[in-house]
Amino acid sequence: VVRPAVDGTVNVLRACVEVGGVKRVVLTSSTASVFGGVDLPEGKTINESDWTDIESPYVTAYIKSKRLRTQPWVRESKVDFSSSECPSSSLDLNTIEHICGIIKDVVENRLRRGINHFQAVDAGMTGMHGSDESFEQLLPPLLEDPLLFVSGASGFIACHLIKLLQEEGYRVRDFLEHGLRFMGKELVEADLEKPDSWIEAIRGCTYVFHVASPFPLDTKKEEEVVRPAVDGTVNVLRACVEVGGVKRVVLTSSTASVFGGVDLPEGKTINESDWTDIESPYVTAYIKSKVLAEKAAWDILEKLPEDKKFEMAVINPVFVIGPMLSQGNKSASSVEVIRQYLSREMPAVPNIELQMVDVRDVALAHLRAMFTPEAAGHRHIVHTECLTMSEVGQILYKEFNQYCYSVPTYQLPNFVCWFARFVDARMRNIIYPRLNLHLRMDNSRMKDVLKITPRDVRQGLIDEGHSLIQFGVVKRTAKYKKKHEQAAGDDF
Repeated sequence: VVRPAVDGTVNVLRACVEVGGVKRVVLTSSTASVFGGVDLPEGKTINESDWTDIESPYVTAYIKSKRLRTQPWVRESKVDFSSSECPSSSLDLNTIEHICGIIKDVVENRLRRGINHFQAVDAGMTGMHGSDESFEQLLPPLLEDPLLFVSGASGFIACHLIKLLQEEGYRVRDFLEHGLRFMGKELVEADLEKPDSWIEAIRGCTYVFHVASPFPLDTKKEEEVVRPAVDGTVNVLRACVEVGGVKRVVLTSSTASVFGGVDLPEGKTINESDWTDIESPYVTAYIKSKVLAEKAAWDILEKLPEDKKFEMAVINPVFVIGPMLSQGNKSASSVEVIRQYLSREMPAVPNIELQMVDVRDVALAHLRAMFTPEAAGHRHIVHTECLTMSEVGQILYKEFNQYCYSVPTYQLPNFVCWFARFVDARMRNIIYPRLNLHLRMDNSRMKDVLKITPRDVRQGLIDEGHSLIQFGVVKRTAKYKKKHEQAAGDDF
């Protein structure tokens, strides 16, 4: 948000100096650069001599961008310079649509502290401002940024979601395993094992993201996997009902709840109307947990009285790949799989396909699902491309072989997997039943409703591999150290 705003302004002014002949520049800024905080001295009237304190915890990325792009140093050229501080609501075609969507009640047929787009043009440099009277009653959502809650904040998807939300200037409250940490000014203690803890965690939040837990690669009893997933989802939704004021919940589910079996009718394309049959002998505890947790969420929402209802959208991602952001991401399923590739713990790979999507697209899908009206009440398959495990190995080999990482690319014959299933539970329950299984998934809602153009998963795999090495999940080879130390020195 900040860098493009500042760079764009600097580039335009430097171009004016370079070409010569420019007599005057009119820069459109914002009152956000004049006063974008909340600490206003009593009786103070804001004027053009004021500047927003960008160190204030209440200053968003957008406000900071407006403040920095109109710093005094942009006036150093010999070109006449004027800055027009636009009003809080310049009602052009874009913003008027947004405002009309916010207003639910009949209001007085006039806007105070508002100015028509064409009036702004005609006004030129004369200055524009309006009365604050009744603005608070008219446009409350524009006066205070809503608070967004994210559960599972140390997880792979949640880390990327929080990063994206902060880059977009949202206020974020996140829930960690050891308690609640608020990004900004607030700290609340909580006990995750108690349902009441969710009530205090969510209180005051307008939008709630309940993000899924990592894929459990180790063998666990079914009850240890299923019960926490279902109870956690139920507790979050009940807390949303209890505190009130929550407008929408985005639930992270999985395509495991859409199709987690192996019996696929010929020619079938999987879509959001499908549900996994949990009675299938090939359904694992993890898959069952996803199905039951999501169904519990929809069931709770359906049974709520009208005065308690809120909106919900569900994200159903496939196998999520992409770069780690923290040590807490080590438990992500793809991190473990890529680690085994780079460490060559798998000398060869089975002939199975991985349906993949970049974690950064998954984070964006959550954000879009929260604020896209058409997303409410729907599931969304988030899927980019399917690659075989051998193809994944070839991508990683091409990138990391130069650093002396011996990545497996050889595909195991099916008969070897047949023998291995007698001694290996994962081969028997997960891998062998899915040999040669080709899934087709409909991701049209991701593209058409959430407006996401998917990233290349090949680059996502490479990014993830480098992040595993950088975070120490995979040991650095001597060649990797030398290459990247040299690159760091060149950058310096």
